Amino acid sequence: MAKRPPAWYWDACIFMAWLNAEDDVHGPAVMEGIREMVRDSDGGRAVVFTSVMTKTEIYHRLKTQWAKDEYNRFCQRPNTSVIAQDDRIGDKSSDIRAYYSRKGITLDAGDSIHLATAILYEANVFYTLDGNADKPKPNALLPLNGDVAGYPLRIQMPHAQQGSLFAGIPTHVSSALKGPAAKTPLKVVASNPHKRKR
Repeated sequence: MAKRPPAWYWDACIFMAWLNAEDDVHGPAVMEGIREMVRDSDGGRAVVFTSVMTKTEIYHRLKTQWAKDEYNRFCQRPNTSVIAQDDRIGDKSSDIRAYYSRKGITLDAGDSIHLATAILYEANVFYTLDGNADKPKPNALLPLNGDVAGYPLRIQMPHAQQGSLFAGIPTHVSSALKGPAAKTPLKVVASNPHKRKR
């Protein structure tokens, strides 16, 4: 039985950093780590998924038309899933937010939805840049690594490896390197992101 590829959840800020080319903000190690994930997703070696809410969060902040088109293209790839919000996610995100409220931490509603989606759809890793600062804000996400309201969700920043995350396997060139392509409508799914589309 073939081993299923890892499923990586992308917080909205990962898309922002990649599509706005924020190398000067986050540094080469983080940015190359994001680009490695794109190449591995393109090569069918990983699944990337995010909430449908991500587009609302970032689309108006993307600096170029190419960035907007690339977001839509990326979400149409076979190994990318955009997860629709439903009652399960609403209930789980509410529980997460209430859990931290009892601890005196006001977790953003959007962050709660991202975390709930990653937990329910079994992300191997939740990637974010929220908390990458000398003095993170009290409700930052990176400090929650390993324990999100009692759930063992792994949360980390992207970081460049030596070569691809799957060294020795030829990588495909992302459409980010090929330039603009035709626009396609955004797909939204409510199925398990681990399952490859055919």
